[in-house]
Amino acid sequence: VCMAEVAAHVYACDPHTAFNAQIFGKKFISLKKFKENTKGRDNITLLLGTSKKMVPQLDDAFFDLVFIDGNHCYESVKKDIELSLPKLKAGGVMAFHDMEWNGAGDGGVSKVVVEAFGSSTQDDEIGYVTKR
Repeated sequence: VCMAEVAAHVYACDPHTAFNAQIFGKKFISLKKFKENTKGRDNITLLLGTSKKMVPQLDDAFFDLVFIDGNHCYESVKKDIELSLPKLKAGGVMAFHDMEWNGAGDGGVSKVVVEAFGSSTQDDEIGYVTKR
């Protein structure tokens, strides 16, 4: 919702399953709660499903910013990058949450980002790269 304060339009891709709640013991944000939080905002479009299912349906070179904050395991982040990079405009920014998280013990987000892009700029837990 905070991105919708400054962006012309936000596309939120989420299957709204209890995956994170089950693994991390955190409160699960339901689809009902998402709709309550975004009610009246005509600049937010929910893509209800996984990135694997939803992102391929979008046009290439469509986004100025892609923010990846899904499953933080290495293979999942790698797949999100592979799916999302063609959808990002040249000069666009791809950002990643939880750069330092390695809960799965596989290197997670930071390992994939370094492999895919060589490096990234990092500010606390957020890393980002600019597409050339």
